[in-house]
Amino acid sequence: MTADVTSLSDHYSTHSIMHLLKDFAGPSTTLDMQGQWTANYHICMTAGNVQNRVGRVTLVRTPNESGGMSINLSHTRRLTAGFSQVIEAHFACEDDMLSRPIHWKYASTFFTPEGEPVAHSNLRKSAHARKNEIVFADQEGRKRRTPISGDYTCSWTLFDAVQRFPSTGDTPVSFLLIDHCDQIRPNQKFCKRETATISLPAGPVRVIIYQQLGEGVLPIEYWVAESGQLLWVVSGLEAYILDA
Repeated sequence: MTADVTSLSDHYSTHSIMHLLKDFAGPSTTLDMQGQWTANYHICMTAGNVQNRVGRVTLVRTPNESGGMSINLSHTRRLTAGFSQVIEAHFACEDDMLSRPIHWKYASTFFTPEGEPVAHSNLRKSAHARKNEIVFADQEGRKRRTPISGDYTCSWTLFDAVQRFPSTGDTPVSFLLIDHCDQIRPNQKFCKRETATISLPAGPVRVIIYQQLGEGVLPIEYWVAESGQLLWVVSGLEAYILDA
């Protein structure tokens, strides 16, 4: 742990996105992480031209009267040759440490460079968590049952959960990950790595850094402001950076 002001280059996960953060000043307002909020992130590649923005993610969190909450996802990604992909998803979640989704649905469509849907590219799927299993269903009604035991969560709902994760204590939390919306990644561990004050051109930012390791995923680091808001996520060749 360190309370000293450090450079971004001291942290391996941000060395390749330093140029992307040259104007980053942190959130202009403080959000209620237990309440309703909207967050926009741009997606960047961390290799080659690191200033190349390849997509956007918007997350909207809405609490409900039953004590749970919903998370809506809008994900746009530029592909090669001018094509693009749009994913829209809705998660109904428990308001717990991992923001566990109880049921969710998502739709994916590919578009031509002219903005027209690619024929036969539409994909519609849904999932429902039951006792000891998750049932996935596609648009043709075919079902796939995946046994589960213990905690689980989804990669997208983790963007919410990390903002309410304990800022003290380094004990890892173990869980099964549903990567994106339907890919099973077992034996994940999530824990706080360190707290640091990072020197940015726009001024110092106090952050808590969390790390996720597990089967089937590259190491992922989540950088969270002291206020609780998720600032950026870095994994492999991708970075998600808050519009601020």
